[in-house]
Amino acid sequence: MRVRLPNAEETFYQLLHASDDRRKVLFVSTACMMFVGTMAVILRLIARRRNKGRFCADDYAILVALVGVARGPDGNAFTHGVSGSGVWSLC
Repeated sequence: MRVRLPNAEETFYQLLHASDDRRKVLFVSTACMMFVGTMAVILRLIARRRNKGRFCADDYAILVALVGVARGPDGNAFTHGVSGSGVWSLC
């Protein structure tokens, strides 16, 4: 396969957008979605307690999943998600 070099217009576009960095957007969106998920779990547990319901296996599974998502595959969701170097996998 032959490698195609960028033409002058493509090179100019790349130079204009060399400073584009999406890490901040990824960090903020990850933090917001983690906050929303955490709040959903907390509200579920509060509702369960107010209704005097017992914690069942699904409640414990949600807590385990929440901790697993917060930690990420390398122990820190933020550095992994921001770097963009990997894809989370459950396999």
